[in-house]
Amino acid sequence: MGDKKVIFLADDEQSIRKSLKTLFEAFGWGFVGFSKGEDVWEEVKDKDQGFDVLITDWDMNSQMDGIALIKKVREKFPTVPIILMSANDCPDGCPTDDNFSFAQKPVPFSELERIVKKLLKI
Repeated sequence: MGDKKVIFLADDEQSIRKSLKTLFEAFGWGFVGFSKGEDVWEEVKDKDQGFDVLITDWDMNSQMDGIALIKKVREKFPTVPIILMSANDCPDGCPTDDNFSFAQKPVPFSELERIVKKLLKI
């Protein structure tokens, strides 16, 4: 990846996509928001990576929830940093490696920024 970091977000709440777009673009990072897990998968399944971090909600109003999306993305991109957000505790099936972080909603912007920078090692 080049110098400009690209964040992919899967969350069915438009207000969250809009807020995080504003946050990450303020850092000069690229941002692509998706309302469904399956839309993220369609975007990346036949490509080279194209993003630096995936942030996904666990419980989305879609066919593919956050855990299912994480499993598919990890099969193709085993080391991509991923953040799972949820109003609940981390569900069964959460990864336990250094490229994964869990954030309980509501997540303060400063905390999400800290987690992303930690995962990107910047």
